[in-house]
Amino acid sequence: AAKLERSKVKTNPAPGPSANAVAWTWAGIGQLSAGLIHLRLLYPELAVLDPWIGVCAAVLASGFYYGRWRRWGWPAGPWHKAAIALPLAAALFGLGTDAHSLNLWVTAGFYGGIAWQSRRIRLSYLSATLIVLAIYQWLYERGIGDVLAYSLPIGAWLLYIAQIDSRFQNRQHLQQRHWLRIVAMGLILGVGLVSNRWTGIPVGILSLGAIGFGLALQVRAFLYSGTIVLVLNVLNQLVLLNSEFPLTKWIIGMVVGILLIWIAADFERRREQWSTLAQRWQDILNRWE
Repeated sequence: AAKLERSKVKTNPAPGPSANAVAWTWAGIGQLSAGLIHLRLLYPELAVLDPWIGVCAAVLASGFYYGRWRRWGWPAGPWHKAAIALPLAAALFGLGTDAHSLNLWVTAGFYGGIAWQSRRIRLSYLSATLIVLAIYQWLYERGIGDVLAYSLPIGAWLLYIAQIDSRFQNRQHLQQRHWLRIVAMGLILGVGLVSNRWTGIPVGILSLGAIGFGLALQVRAFLYSGTIVLVLNVLNQLVLLNSEFPLTKWIIGMVVGILLIWIAADFERRREQWSTLAQRWQDILNRWE
């Protein structure tokens, strides 16, 4: 009987903090926050810290999150939740002021550290979002208006989510991951294609890089998007070339016509071999991500 009683004691979970303790903890956090705000208003000299509001919030939130509150008799839950909310609120508030862009980078590092330590991977999405905002703020401060510079961070953000989100590890959601990658690559390569600055050789290099990644990593989204944009880029360059040199239109037309006739004749002559090869390629691609 004594052994059974001891086993019950061991298996029963420890009781959580009472609602009264949690409420008093939130009240203490509120009083501490109000005290800090009052201290800032009371001493104008502290305005020197305003451009670094995100950094200060991240330092304070680190104390909230990593403090040994249970050992000190406090419920840890409210402190952890306040630590998650405080740096984000400070960073977003700093976007509308003259706050330094380093605030966003430090806040992103804070959330990335918590995500890595606690293995709450979706917190890293918040870190990635702040990095995108930091890049945008840096571009805006320097007057850079290139559309590819703004689409590239968003595309990378979508690719990051597609790669690490636990939802997409399930086979039932692999198709959703595929289309998310298509959207991300289309956003990067497509914007470069329609941009006068990047169309041509730069987009061709990016497309070949996407095709190379698709072949190396066996990812269909990279292969498809890179191939489609490469073909569109070549056609676009041919149109531009024909507009400047009309004679080349007839030369290119003749070459393309001869090539199509040769392909059609070869396909008719070796229909079974081409069908077998196409079926083999399709089977290989179906095994890719």
